[in-house]
Parts: sequence; C-alpha cells; structure tokens
Amino acid sequence: KDKNINDVFVTENLLEEGRMLDKKAAEGYVYHDTVRKMKDGSLIPVSVSAAPIYAQDKLTGYVWLYKDISQQKTAEESLKESEERFKALFAGGPEAAVYLGPDFHIRDVNPRFEQLFGYSLAEIKGKHLDDTIVQEGNTEEATMLNEKAVEGYVYHDTVRRRKDGSLVPVSISAAPIMIKGQLVGIVGIYKDISDLKNAEKKLANMNEKLRVVGGLTRH
Repeated sequence: KDKNINDVFVTENLLEEGRMLDKKAAEGYVYHDTVRKMKDGSLIPVSVSAAPIYAQDKLTGYVWLYKDISQQKTAEESLKESEERFKALFAGGPEAAVYLGPDFHIRDVNPRFEQLFGYSLAEIKGKHLDDTIVQEGNTEEATMLNEKAVEGYVYHDTVRRRKDGSLVPVSISAAPIMIKGQLVGIVGIYKDISDLKNAEKKLANMNEKLRVVGGLTRH
C-alpha cells in the first residue's frame, strides 16, 4: 500500500518502460505486453492495460490490469522454434525443395532447387509452379499431382523443365502443411534421378543385346 507500482512489480532494467506506461496511462487507455516481477523475484509475462479514473473531470486514480500470458508466450516460442527448424531443414536439405502457398504460387526455394532448375528465388517468387518448371504436354499430370498434394502425401517419377529448356528426370514428393485444420502451404521435393534413368537405360540396352545374342546362338 502507498508504494509506487513501479517499485513493486517492475524490474530495474524496465523502469524506463514503467514510467512510459505511467505517462500513457495518464493520457488515456494503454495496452502493452511485457514482464513483471512477482514477490519471490521471479518474472512473469503479462499483458498490462491501464486507464485513468476521473470524477467530475478530476483525475482521481488509475486502474491497472495484468493478464498472465505465460501459456501464450510458451506457444509463441514453440511456434518460433518450429519455424526455425523448418527453415533450417528446408534450406539445408540435400534435395531441391520448393515452398508453395495454397494456390501453388512459389514462396521460397532452397539453394539445391536453384542449382537443379537454374532459377533464383527472385526470378520465380510469386509465380505458379506449373508455369515455371512444367513443360508443355505435362500440364494435366501436374494438375493431378497438385490435387493429390493438397489431399496428402504424393510421390511420382516424371520429368521437369529447367530454365534453359532442358528436361531433367525427377522423383517428386509433396505434402500439405496444415495448421489447425487449414491448408497454409505445400512443400515439394525434387530428387534428380538422371543417374538412375541412365543406368536403367543401359541395363535395358544390355538386356536387349543379350536377348539378340541368345536368339542367334539358338539357331
């Protein structure tokens, strides 16, 4: 009782903030998220709201309200950590990755995507994915994959177009990003399978040669 509110609840490093809030409260309603000190010295995150009290046009006092926002701050910190982990995994992944909005317009690509397809993020950000790396004749397939990606995980081997127009065989995997039941984006991964396709082609050629030689030896 009779103590200054800043001397009771405000930590020393936040005294200037406390005085600023006092001034704003004198001018009218104020709302601010900060931390305040409890009796045992521990800190608690709070939303502070304050307003002056007038009686017959005379300032008679203030009302200060403190709402504990510990759970909110914990959730925000967890979300921030998750976002940072996602960004690290996305950027550092060994395969080409693209982050799309719900409308399949490009929001971000990782360095491997830029290497594989020859586009920088600045060149394609905001463009529809299908207008960027899908060659003519594969638009129906791309639309089908988009629809499946919204519904859940999809995996498909196909070819995609580089910036220079050349085609690259890729394995595409994609999945939706859902938050509270709402689609907020899609992540697509592209694995270059050129070596695999070349090996399959060589194997097929070898098998064909063996088939021909086997046929000749039987005659």
